[in-house]
Order: sequence, then structure tokens, then C-alpha cells
Amino acid sequence: DNKTSLSELIERYKYNRSTWLPLVYNMVSSGILTILKPTASKSKATTASDLELNRSTIDSFARSHIYSDSGVISYVAFLYFIEQEFYRYECFRSSFSLVLFRAKMRRKNADGTTQEMELDRANLQELMGRVNLTKRKADLLAHYQQDSYALLLPHTNLQGVTAFAGRLVGALMTAPFANSNGQKLVLTVGIASLPENCSDWVSLVAHMHNNQRRFE
Repeated sequence: DNKTSLSELIERYKYNRSTWLPLVYNMVSSGILTILKPTASKSKATTASDLELNRSTIDSFARSHIYSDSGVISYVAFLYFIEQEFYRYECFRSSFSLVLFRAKMRRKNADGTTQEMELDRANLQELMGRVNLTKRKADLLAHYQQDSYALLLPHTNLQGVTAFAGRLVGALMTAPFANSNGQKLVLTVGIASLPENCSDWVSLVAHMHNNQRRFE
């Protein structure tokens, strides 16, 4: 009837292999029957809308780990990402590095003494702006403990992080901040790289603490 497939006929009439195979062979040989290749079904390409991605939901999740005053992620989230980067290192042997920095403003008092103070909101925003212009988009900027900040640099070895630290110091120290009011920035920077300095991520964090340098 030009509608029923061979497999359906075999199933319907309960033919065994020894019965239908010679019959099919003779029909194909004489040109009565033609075996066609199955046509590939055309599937629609998946689009972003099909996945029902909700940008606002993603942004909301990101904001839950970001401090509003500085615009960077929390200390706990940073440690989590370090651990995940270490697992990637174990799989692919791709170096990564950490940078720790602390910035304060030094004020000269009327009596000639000096005092180091935390950055106010305006100076903190300028600090974060300069850091963001220096780092790559793939580099992760975060709060670190109470008064410091840190960066996670994927695919960066010791030579690379040393060069980056130099650029960071230059970006923060070369020009005075717009709202410094005569105060001077004091900067402390520490770096560490895996595997050059350590073999695990906890030791890497400790090395970063112990490898700090002060810039005035």
C-alpha cells in the first residue's frame, strides 16, 4: 500500500527471518522494492529564550554576594572561588595567582604626627575603579577579612602576577585621588602563585600573607 513499513509488516504477520529475508532479497534484486536511507529530522536550533534564562535572577544571585559600598564580592565567596580554581589546577595544571592589598590614607596632623585612616566612600569608589581598569574581566576582585582586598588571577604564573602587582601599584600610587584632600595613599601588596610558591590553596593564601611589601 506504499504506506506500511517492512518492520510493521513483519511484526503484523509474524514472519520469521528465514521467511522474509529471501523474499526481500529477491524483490530488491528485481527492482520491485527499493530501500531508502532514512531522512534526518530537522531539529530547531536551541535559542537563549528556549532555555528560559532570566538575567534578573542571575544578577540577583550575584548581588547577594557583593557589598554595595565597594561593589566587590565577599571574603567567604572569594575563598570558595579559590578552592574551585585549585580543583581546576589539579585537573588541567593551569597556574593561578593571588594578590592581597590594603590601602589607607595618611593624614598629617597639626602637631606634625601622622595618622593612617580608612578610605572614605568617595576614595574607596575611586580605588575600586582604578583596580577594575587594571585587572582583566576574568580576574576576581573581593573583600579580604576586615580591611583588605584580594584578587584571584586565573591562568597566571609567578612572573605574570609580579608584573600585574607592579601595574596595580602604579595605577593606585602614581596620581593622587580626586578626594584625597592632601592625604597620601599608603599601600601594602602581597602576591602568591601556584604551583611556584605552594602545592595547595591553603598554603597559597598563607604565602600571600607572608609575602607583603609596603608602598608609600
